[in-house]
Amino acid sequence: MKRRDFLKISIILPIYGCAKTEKEEIPSHLLCAKAIAEALFPQGRPFNVDVKKTDFIKRMEKTLKIMPSNEASLMKVGLTIIEYMPRYFSFHFKRLSELSIEDRRKYLLGWEESAISLKRIAFKGIKQIICLVYGSLPEVKKEIAFAYPCGSYGRTIWEE
Repeated sequence: MKRRDFLKISIILPIYGCAKTEKEEIPSHLLCAKAIAEALFPQGRPFNVDVKKTDFIKRMEKTLKIMPSNEASLMKVGLTIIEYMPRYFSFHFKRLSELSIEDRRKYLLGWEESAISLKRIAFKGIKQIICLVYGSLPEVKKEIAFAYPCGSYGRTIWEE
């Protein structure tokens, strides 16, 4: 394959935005969110909940649906950029979700400690939303023995 053909294909794939899996197509921004969550919360640290065994992707998708449309679209674009940046700019030649956990952590640490303030702030905002979604998982709530201060408030926004 010629270099220009590779570049054409590699530019078209992120625009398509989906990665083929065995069961269904998962958008690249959701794969990136799951990859970041796996890097931030490896199994056993800080809670004994594995991101791979939870419904993190469904929960993240519902979170993006309830966000205001402008912020949700910016979040999707930011996650897609983070997903495909290692392929083009850091000599990994893979997407973020295809990297090992150690390589993901090193790459994300570069975003978090970047000299470019906009890059650093954007990543911290994305990280905060991913931490909120992870913390809202029922498995995590059970692990930390979370209880509402005045009892249950009924259904949450993710259960509707």
